[in-house]
Amino acid sequence: GGMASAAPASVTSALAAAWAADPAGRLLLSAWAVTAVGVTTRAILLRRRARTRSKEQQQQQESKVEDSPSTASGATIDGAAGGTDPQREEPPTATKQQTPFRRVLTLAVPSWRTRPVLWVGVLTSGIALRLLVSIKVNSEIGVLGSLLAKREWASLLRCQLGYALWAVPASLLAALQKYAATQASLSMRTRLQHHVHQGYAEAASLPLSLSAAGETVQRATGDTKSFCDAAVQMYEALAKPLIEVTLLSAKLASMMGGVQLMQCYGFFLFAGCWTRFVGPSISTMSGDVAAAEGKLVAAHAQVAEYAEEIAMSGGGCLEAGALDGHLNALASRSRTLSLQHFCSESLDSYVVRYLGILAAFTTMMPAVAKSAADHATLGDPTEYFLTCLHLLVNVGMACRDLFGAGKAAGTARAMATRVAVLMDSLASAPSATLVHTPADQDAPLIEMSNLGVDRPDGTRLLRGLTLALSPGQRVLVLGPNGVGKSSLLRAILGLWPAAEGELRLNVPHDKVVVLPQRPYVPSNLSLKALMLYPATEHDAIWGVADATLLEALEWAGLGAHATGAADLHRPELVQGLSGGEQQRLAATRLYLRKPSLAIMDEPTSACEPAFERLLFSYCVANAISLVTIAHKKDLGAYHTHQLLLEPNGSAKYIEVNEGLAGTGSSSNVSEEGVLC
Repeated sequence: GGMASAAPASVTSALAAAWAADPAGRLLLSAWAVTAVGVTTRAILLRRRARTRSKEQQQQQESKVEDSPSTASGATIDGAAGGTDPQREEPPTATKQQTPFRRVLTLAVPSWRTRPVLWVGVLTSGIALRLLVSIKVNSEIGVLGSLLAKREWASLLRCQLGYALWAVPASLLAALQKYAATQASLSMRTRLQHHVHQGYAEAASLPLSLSAAGETVQRATGDTKSFCDAAVQMYEALAKPLIEVTLLSAKLASMMGGVQLMQCYGFFLFAGCWTRFVGPSISTMSGDVAAAEGKLVAAHAQVAEYAEEIAMSGGGCLEAGALDGHLNALASRSRTLSLQHFCSESLDSYVVRYLGILAAFTTMMPAVAKSAADHATLGDPTEYFLTCLHLLVNVGMACRDLFGAGKAAGTARAMATRVAVLMDSLASAPSATLVHTPADQDAPLIEMSNLGVDRPDGTRLLRGLTLALSPGQRVLVLGPNGVGKSSLLRAILGLWPAAEGELRLNVPHDKVVVLPQRPYVPSNLSLKALMLYPATEHDAIWGVADATLLEALEWAGLGAHATGAADLHRPELVQGLSGGEQQRLAATRLYLRKPSLAIMDEPTSACEPAFERLLFSYCVANAISLVTIAHKKDLGAYHTHQLLLEPNGSAKYIEVNEGLAGTGSSSNVSEEGVLC
């Protein structure tokens, strides 16, 4: 009778005394004390080390920003002073202060009227309904235990039927919860990756953006998926426990009293806060694993892209060793993360779940003892005990999930940081050249005034470049390797910013054709799509007759690849094309479009001389202005001017065949022949 009326503190004291009297109990209590002190001390040291490392990284970042060159200083591209595009204004200060997690989440869920919010609502409803059903199921379990103890077999069998019936909606709601979570993550990922794809299309300089981000494939695919999954898991880890605690607390308070329930919650709160404190940051470890995964994916992509070259060079073993190195780094970081998850899960499970059950059992003891004297109020002790125990176990699990939400949040933050790097690089690249049509059709197609071009690292390649390319003029750009020939083309096309001076490209976009040394010929497109790339069925040129396309293939020496109009629409015909055939196929774009300006970077380096003569003769015959990069000086016969780039950044602009030009005027050359 004394135990039945004793305060909960007396139950705890009695329990501690009983354990202290037992050798196994003393060993367990000692192990608890040693583990608590050791784990807490380790956590304090790790947190101090993490803060120190964070400060060092921040200082390094600030020093890099201070030392980085201002490549766009003083430059004017297409009349926009200072290299600033009025269409790309600086974001407001409030946006800059947003965390990467909040920024990426806003892109994935821009408003309340979106599909992710709809599925999150379904998820929340499923959680609440499932918990209501679970309360009923737990009550049925308590009744079953009571009937079994009383050996009331007929009632027990009827109660089993009720339990089986209630299990049906419980199972359906559990499946609905998982389905809604999957759909919420998928809809978020769809929106987020759509922003990435739009960033590819709208980036001022896609090559610079992707180079700055690094590990683009992993950031754009794997990391976006991981972020969306982790964000939904974080919501579940917060919403589900809160709903559980709210609904179950009302039921438990009516059964065991508010004082005992608050004591039980006090234990869960203390245990959850402690396990959260002693666990190191999952965010940093998850970010390290994602970075290692990105490097491995990039290495595999590189091998796949250059498989033939690697095989010809006999570099298979070297590449395999490099891949193994990336794999070992990924495995090492993954093992570290898995070990941390193992330790955290073990500690959380033992402290919050199993010791939570023990705490729940202990807090119920006074009420169970009281039931002997007040049976009418509490009902059957066995049914009461089993029902309360199951409900308290669920509360303990909910508290564990609630305090474990920090792990999901850490993963989400790590993935958001990686995705934000890609988003920022796509949005912050230097402004591209604006293409516009001049009112005067005889105006120069390209105008450069005191133009300077830098590498992305700030190294100056070209300086003081001033020239004007009039319609019908063709300039051959010559110079040794690394002098800046391709960099000049990148500046003209807006892929790289001008470091200084002014650059204007006065040609409509659809009147410019670019032929790089390595043409883009993906094997999943048809011959027609490749010949008209990047046009689609919505563009006027898409309506060109099949006979014209076949004529272009014959002109390029590729007539054998399409014997009829049907072959133009078969993507498999472009598979296995040699490098020279790919350059020929790309040249059909020039043949079909007949542009005002063609910008070419060694477009026939893999072709025989006969086709090279054919291509440049076609450009001369059709008065197509050219900017051509090459190492063959004999191509000067097809050009009106030569631009000779020097290693010191200077250049000479020389007239060689002005009579070949359809229109235009002579260029200005100083007495020394140096560009003025």
